[in-house]
Amino acid sequence: MSLRESFRAYSAAPLFVALFLPLLAGNAGSGAASVPELRVIMDYAWLALAAFGVLLALMGRSRQNGKGPGRLELPGFYILLLAIIAVLFFRYGAPLLETRAWLWPYLQEARPVAYLLFAVAWTLTAGVPRREAFVKAGGVLALAVCLDFGLRMWLPAAAFLSVDREVVAALLLVCLCAGFGLDEKKMPVLRGLLLAGIVATLSRPALFAAMWAWLFFGNGRWPSRLPYAALCLMALFATVVSPHPVLGGTLHYTDYWLWLEGVKLLLTDPAAMIAGFPLADPLPTKVPFGMVPLWDGGGNLTAFDGVFVFQVKSMWLRLALAWGLAGPAVFMLGLLGLVGVVRNRFAAGLSTAIACTGLLVGLTHNPVTAVVVWLALFAAVRTGTDPTYDKQEE
Repeated sequence: MSLRESFRAYSAAPLFVALFLPLLAGNAGSGAASVPELRVIMDYAWLALAAFGVLLALMGRSRQNGKGPGRLELPGFYILLLAIIAVLFFRYGAPLLETRAWLWPYLQEARPVAYLLFAVAWTLTAGVPRREAFVKAGGVLALAVCLDFGLRMWLPAAAFLSVDREVVAALLLVCLCAGFGLDEKKMPVLRGLLLAGIVATLSRPALFAAMWAWLFFGNGRWPSRLPYAALCLMALFATVVSPHPVLGGTLHYTDYWLWLEGVKLLLTDPAAMIAGFPLADPLPTKVPFGMVPLWDGGGNLTAFDGVFVFQVKSMWLRLALAWGLAGPAVFMLGLLGLVGVVRNRFAAGLSTAIACTGLLVGLTHNPVTAVVVWLALFAAVRTGTDPTYDKQEE
């Protein structure tokens, strides 16, 4: 039995960390954790899980050496070394970064690589999470979203979710796509919760992606897919025209302004289109005075400090501003290549979800979504070719 098979039970741990920890991070009615605080919490959670992965790897090494099934027999040197590294990191690493503020923007743009390396290391240690694990974890999160939506509609004071709805919608979409191609009789309740949860987020990119992905890549025949696609379309329309504070969806004024301003900056600077803007310098633009109260600069930065690349939430825009148009082009070509090579419904639906939700969410930069997205891509590759992929009537 290989090491990955030995620790298969732990393979889904990152999914439950990413999907459940945001629910515990704060309460919307009593001092909710802010978005920056949630990102810090998630980064510490990944560090803790990485340490657990190291212990699993060492445990597996002990097992291979015949020291007993699953017994953790570590030399005292290794334990002492890990403890010293942890102490040095928290004691001197963080203060050192604070005194080297110019490094911060570069470290922020290294996040996708860091999360990718974590996902690769976890996969090599415990294996790729099973698709059913995505559906199960997502179903529980979807239930919380549906309950919170009902409370926001009829009992706003009791609403308990304070997490960005765009981020939650992206997670639910990934979990929904993981169920594409699986036996329709498996986990019907959880799948239904995922479908309802995405609608309850009222995220416009997620609603469009869910409509498209479910209609063209979902389970069942075309007639059975049409009702949910129509429901997503109606919910999308309601977020545009409804005056209701809940049904009207979340207004992202600063994100929309950043999109328009970012595109204008790229079009007026041919050099930036090729190589991007300097990461350590503010972008050559200013936040409109009327938008200053709405601006969330993150950390101690304000609108008067300027707009930096790492403050851009959209994955696609951030890649373009940091690395030029080649950044998003390479990522998009990678997604298209994935769909063309593996040819399964999971990969096609996942690519649709990434393309749409990446308009407002930093999928590869946000610690809540990044690891889940990378693991989902690995799971899509592991699924292999789906014989029903080209049969749209099924």
